[in-house]
Amino acid sequence: MPKWWDCWKAEMEIDGLIAGLKNDETKESSFKALVKLGDVAVGPLITALKNLKTWNSSIEILVKLGDVAVGPLIVALNNKDPKIRNGVAKALGLLGDARAVEPLIAALGDINVRRAAAVALGQLGDARAMEPLIAALGDNDLFFSADSACALGQLGDARAVEALIAAFKNKHSQQAAHALGQLGDARAVEPLIAALMSGFSTVRLRAIFALGQLGDSRAVEPLTAVLRNASYLCEQDDAVKALRQLGVRRAKPELNKATTRSEAIKNIIILKAGSRPHDEMWYIQQVLPAVGLSLAGLSGTHIDVQYVGGDNLNQAYVMGFLMESGHDVDKCTLTPFNDRDGGSGMVVKVFA
Repeated sequence: MPKWWDCWKAEMEIDGLIAGLKNDETKESSFKALVKLGDVAVGPLITALKNLKTWNSSIEILVKLGDVAVGPLIVALNNKDPKIRNGVAKALGLLGDARAVEPLIAALGDINVRRAAAVALGQLGDARAMEPLIAALGDNDLFFSADSACALGQLGDARAVEALIAAFKNKHSQQAAHALGQLGDARAVEPLIAALMSGFSTVRLRAIFALGQLGDSRAVEPLTAVLRNASYLCEQDDAVKALRQLGVRRAKPELNKATTRSEAIKNIIILKAGSRPHDEMWYIQQVLPAVGLSLAGLSGTHIDVQYVGGDNLNQAYVMGFLMESGHDVDKCTLTPFNDRDGGSGMVVKVFA
């Protein structure tokens, strides 16, 4: 048989295997066979990126093929089909080969592939991409700007901090806030604290998250205030998480000592919302047994009923109340209840 016949036969085999990627029954076997074929499969797999049904699998196989795929992929960044160029950029980012840095920087100027190029540059982590990515933060395309912010966070270069602060202030970019948290630079603390007073909940949430990542003690008091004053439960929940990242268990640092919890109940706090309690003894006699606490077994335990205002209580709000009161939240358990006035409440057991 002539050589062209063998080549044609091989191409037909590869085309058949690529077609098999579309079928759930043959996908796994086709995937393995294409990986086994090695470099001869690279070109057809790049071409297969134009088909959305084989796009993801083709990228995965190209990444599995490793070094032999890098050169052809770089060349394919100039392919006329934008679906192919996007798939190529993604594969190059996952391959992690430094040869792709300059071609991907050039691809930031390609409106159809620049988002994928920015993501790939972040994955590559090469400092050569920093200046082009900083420039991209100012682009009018908010999605491209956001992807560039994420990439700068992955690069880990503090020279990007000022530009990311500006992007956060001007565009309220969640990705910029996240990147500032990743970079861990103290210059970001004050702008992020200021953002806790924003009129937009999404901005406040982004600032809360980043302050937790930064780990700066200046954020403790503002985040504790969020626990008490936030309008949305998600903000309170994120503030609890951020404070825990900062190592806070109590609102008063001088009381924040690591102790082991015993099963002895030191005191019980019944927190009441809805209206001020008219009969504190009713709550002690009725609510405590309802949540499984025997009054006979609580001899010597201090029991207190407190009104905390509002119409509802949730766990994040109560944790904020306890922290501001100087309690170690790791030594408390919370049990919700509904009271006779139609309001809600929380029984807090404080362990010794």
